[in-house]
Amino acid sequence: MLKPLSDLDLLARLVEFQSVSGTGTSEIASFVCDYLDGADVDLTRVESEDGASANLLLRTGPEASASRGLTLSGHMDVVPAAEPGWTGRPFQLREAGGLLYGRGSADMKAFVALAMNRFRAASEAVLDAQLALLLTYDEEFGSIGAQRLTSNWPDGVTLPRTVIVGEPTRLRAVRMHMGHLKVRIITHGVAAHSGYPHRGKNAISDMGRAMAALDAWSAELSRARVETSVFYPETPHATLNPAVISGGEAINVVPEMCTLDLGIRLLPGMDWRSFESEVRGRLSKAIDGVQVELIGCNPPLLSSEGSALYLDLCRELGQDETHALALASDAGPLSELGFDCVLFGPGSIEVAHKPDEHIAISDIERAGNILDALISRRCASVTGEHVSHE
Repeated sequence: MLKPLSDLDLLARLVEFQSVSGTGTSEIASFVCDYLDGADVDLTRVESEDGASANLLLRTGPEASASRGLTLSGHMDVVPAAEPGWTGRPFQLREAGGLLYGRGSADMKAFVALAMNRFRAASEAVLDAQLALLLTYDEEFGSIGAQRLTSNWPDGVTLPRTVIVGEPTRLRAVRMHMGHLKVRIITHGVAAHSGYPHRGKNAISDMGRAMAALDAWSAELSRARVETSVFYPETPHATLNPAVISGGEAINVVPEMCTLDLGIRLLPGMDWRSFESEVRGRLSKAIDGVQVELIGCNPPLLSSEGSALYLDLCRELGQDETHALALASDAGPLSELGFDCVLFGPGSIEVAHKPDEHIAISDIERAGNILDALISRRCASVTGEHVSHE
């Protein structure tokens, strides 16, 4: 096991790993293992299919009961930092005016650092219920790591069902967020010389009919409301986004294929499977031979307002207002596995994917205190000292 670091020093170390989504997280995952692996830690590493990344599941303490125990969940990947506007090195944490700047500082390596240090302290103490740490890869690509766990959960590994997912929520407890369904629409034609278009079949023209069908559906959706619409005043309905289109080879050739990638943002409580089915049904009526492929889905999150974990967090925060986020997270696929997920973390998503991403040191300190209190309440009082960030 590596020597302990303060919360801020550990955050600085994590930021140094250029764990950009899609480039592999094995290096940062190995560091986490080296930092936390000990005699009283059960560690499971689930590699990605290409071996470049890994999910980590770590447990300490006796197996949790239905009402005890806690899982802390975060992702190890970050978005790229190639955009102009950075005033310092993106992968080198720096402090200015009480703020810490660096890629991943808010989303979400500050939470990961807090969770790692609290897990390490708990593993050296006596617990009455299990504390677990779940760290995933490629969340920024659509929760790829968490999606892999939903289809390939490791045998014999059980975690406490109450989960804090450490997205940057500005230190608010959040029990709902949008989902994101992604499908690829493919129309097939017959190639021909453009001087003899009647000898072919234009796939792009068929895609135009698909777009018209989607536009009509979008108009219907804009008028529909569900129970959670009130929490999304700007977009109180599901939305369709025809995002990427490709077709044709040359201007003098009738195109034989056209593809369209469609994103559908779903409100909490909506069933993504029914929307996938609706896409297929509407397009099959509009175009013969249309093909619809599921690219992936981050399911929406809707946890109960009576959830014990949510109520615990609200009590600690003095929060009596319900908050909702327009983003998607690992909480979506984890909730489909039966986990009771609540989002909570330091920092703001509004600065997370921008140049000079930053987080307030005071927010990190407060988040650490909240996690200390929750671990004490749900896993029993930890007798060992937590590592200080001072």
